[in-house]
Parts: sequence; C-alpha cells; structure tokens
Amino acid sequence: MKIAVDIKDLPVAADFVMESLRRDLSDFSAYSPKFTNGYLNVFGGKTSAVKSVVAGKIHTKELGKVTVDLKNALVSRSRVFFSQTTPRMVCTCCCAAK
Repeated sequence: MKIAVDIKDLPVAADFVMESLRRDLSDFSAYSPKFTNGYLNVFGGKTSAVKSVVAGKIHTKELGKVTVDLKNALVSRSRVFFSQTTPRMVCTCCCAAK
C-alpha cells in the first residue's frame, strides 16, 4: 500500500506507524512472522534517520524563506533611502575652489 504524505508530515506519519506497530505487535506478528521486536528496532532506527533528514530540509527551507524576506525588506528600504534627495557633501578645502 502506498500513501502520499507531504515531506513535512513524514515524521508524524512515521511516529504513528511506529506507535501502532509497537502497540499491536502481536497482531502484526500473527499476520506475518517478519513483524518481530527486531523489525520494530530496525523500523525505529529508520524512522530516526528520516526525522533528522526531514528536519534539516524543513529548517533549510525556512532559512531560505527568511533570507528572501530579509533581502526584499532591505531592497525596499534602500530604494526609499536612495530615492530621497540628500544634499551632497562638499569639502571646503579643494572642492569649493573648483
């Protein structure tokens, strides 16, 4: 069976499957002999690995969004700053004589 899960929801889905497997291990074992405590341990290890990868991807995506938002804010503020006419500074020693 295949279930479509968004990547950010993968850790929650894995926890649900892990908890269901742990709670109903005797029922799963009756269905198939491959569902043992060893299988539960292997599945738990794979779940932990998935969580660390997904958390990293989500964190990277959020950092990217923050970076874009910050850049856009800086660009809009710089346009406002530079669009205002500011008097030019002129030195009095050499520029005033020209």
